[in-house]
Amino acid sequence: MARSGSATREELIFAIEQLTEQVRLLGNIIDDLTSELQWQNRNATAPIPPPFMLTSLPADPTARDWRVNASSPQTVPQAEEPPVRNRPQSLFD
Repeated sequence: MARSGSATREELIFAIEQLTEQVRLLGNIIDDLTSELQWQNRNATAPIPPPFMLTSLPADPTARDWRVNASSPQTVPQAEEPPVRNRPQSLFD
């Protein structure tokens, strides 16, 4: 049974209207999420420090003398600050 051109056109118009409404709804959801993330980032508290400082782990996890933090924090070399780079001037800098 052949469908009439008018019925097919009406179905297409209806589908496009539904898609338009869904795209509008998704845009509103993205705007809401953006606002929530901005608020969260502006009101974020200082990071919580870890419960303890991990200074060392054995190289061999099956060793008999397996101990965490066998080295004290004073003997662990301090991490070097990463070099400061200038702001990139283009995408490929």
